[in-house]
Amino acid sequence: MRLLKRFGLVLPGGVAAGLVAGCAIVAQPPDFRIVNASGDRQNGPAFLLSENNRVTRRPGEGGVHLQRQGVYLNPALIGQGLYLILLNAADAHAGRDEHYALGAVHQVHVVADGQSFTLLPREQDSEMRAYRDSFIHPHKAREYKLESASLPLSPGELDRMIAAESLGFYIKGSQRDVAIPALEVSTRFRGNLARFRTQVNDLMKARGERSDLMLGSADARPAPRFPARPTTD
Repeated sequence: MRLLKRFGLVLPGGVAAGLVAGCAIVAQPPDFRIVNASGDRQNGPAFLLSENNRVTRRPGEGGVHLQRQGVYLNPALIGQGLYLILLNAADAHAGRDEHYALGAVHQVHVVADGQSFTLLPREQDSEMRAYRDSFIHPHKAREYKLESASLPLSPGELDRMIAAESLGFYIKGSQRDVAIPALEVSTRFRGNLARFRTQVNDLMKARGERSDLMLGSADARPAPRFPARPTTD
């Protein structure tokens, strides 16, 4: 991802592929994990990355995906900034990627306990990748379209998502808008964010820095209320 390259961060091949893809090249994504990629950079920028934090297995047009496709929001600490790395993995089999693709991400509305704030993307990317579908064609590689966007995030916004009893998302893209109501958000999603928050504080303490993320970001920003249904034009 361009954001990592901008900081000169080079990861081992397997780690880099997993962090960008959101999960390994298998049908089911592995468990959420956090990677301290700071290495020997004790006096340089901190890098704490994560993978496999899937928000929902539901693709943009409904139904439940049992495979790797879906929407991911992986928290990351890159330099002095917090981010959510949005990944949308859309099955490209038989041309279906156009049904599930977001296109360019314009904004992501987060609704925590009925109160919303907006995350605006910075870097974006899109590429085709291969995977093996153990459910349908276990010995045949298939393709999926991977769309990614980095979303700057304040510590307060992260804490609001972690503490929320009800958490939903509305993603506006150039090709499709996708609503993910609270009932469809993975039960593990907020717990994974909390694990990441703890790891960030531990990393800051180990580096002799303030444990409140010392990012100086503003409080959560207001946004339009969460729409009942996504638009499909």
